[in-house]
Amino acid sequence: MANVQVQCSSSRPKPVSQVLPRNKSWKPRPECCICRIPQRIRKVRQDAYTPQVISIGPFHYGKKNLRDMENLKKRLVSKFFERTTDEKHKEVLAFIRAQEQKIPNSYAGPCKLGSPEYTEMILHDAIFIIYRENCFRILDLQLMENQLPYFLLEGLYKIVVSGQPFVDLCFKFFEDQMLTSVPDNRV
Repeated sequence: MANVQVQCSSSRPKPVSQVLPRNKSWKPRPECCICRIPQRIRKVRQDAYTPQVISIGPFHYGKKNLRDMENLKKRLVSKFFERTTDEKHKEVLAFIRAQEQKIPNSYAGPCKLGSPEYTEMILHDAIFIIYRENCFRILDLQLMENQLPYFLLEGLYKIVVSGQPFVDLCFKFFEDQMLTSVPDNRV
């Protein structure tokens, strides 16, 4: 890796080892797909990379300013399980538990939560995403650090929703976002 060069703002290229962080205690796994925004980029405009309304996944879980939505997610999960059978409830929980090792491997960084709390957070976040289409206008759901792994959402969606494929719901979400979240710079 010492021979690889990266072009930086100066005229001379620097070796990758001088550009990349030197944290040797953590190495990304091959299945890692949800990354953190580098601090250099985050410093430019913190609020552009940090959820303002809702936390999805472990990176911003438990932050004070996002707790109101945690309560909403808990109510949604309760309502969801009131409308489903005990068998469906068990199937959903079994699916999440079966993925307990794979889910954390999707994140670029360690998780501070223990297994029961982690499973509960994943359940609440997934049910919120699957069932709150009218809340999909929340820009926080587009943030890189504020995601759940696709395989998890797709698997749960197949268990709890019959009808259109999950990928169709994703396309609808991004199509709606493209039409409604483009800033108006004419002010």
